[in-house]
Amino acid sequence: MSREPDVKRPVCTNKHIMGLTTGFINRAQDMVFVLRCTLTAGSSYLLAEWLGLSYPIWASISSVVVAQDRLGDTNSAVIWRFAGTVVGVIVAVLTGMFLLSFTTSLLIDIVCCVSICATLVRIFPKLRVSMWTSQIVYFAQTPDSSLLQTGLWRGSEVLIGGVTAVIFHALSDLVMRMIHKENAD
Repeated sequence: MSREPDVKRPVCTNKHIMGLTTGFINRAQDMVFVLRCTLTAGSSYLLAEWLGLSYPIWASISSVVVAQDRLGDTNSAVIWRFAGTVVGVIVAVLTGMFLLSFTTSLLIDIVCCVSICATLVRIFPKLRVSMWTSQIVYFAQTPDSSLLQTGLWRGSEVLIGGVTAVIFHALSDLVMRMIHKENAD
């Protein structure tokens, strides 16, 4: 991962001033990253909790898993995390429906899900999250919920975390642009 921001640094030829400016910008970037991840984790958790999702911690986890240094990288991470989550949910639900008629154990269900998802990951490596999502769907299922309902809730948590991460990242980039502009003046 690169530590470069989405915006270009101001050009300065005076080494003394350039060092101060670069040091300030690097510290500001570090502080903004920490603040962005902190606010994203807390906000996504609170939003998922407010919506009544049973495991709001997954929204928080998803928000920091996708946090990257550049907005474009965060966007890409969100898209692939959500795509992998959707694949994992679909595989878990379809496998569970198919194996239900055979009254198999949870171990067999998980092994089947992971083997299907791992096969897909060999073709599309960025879908890696599907391998653990399919297991999380089984883990999080309660007696009063179906695999489909459980999968939809887990997918919702991932979506909330990802969207929250993108929003806070876009806002932090705006702050960094303002800092750059202020230092350029």
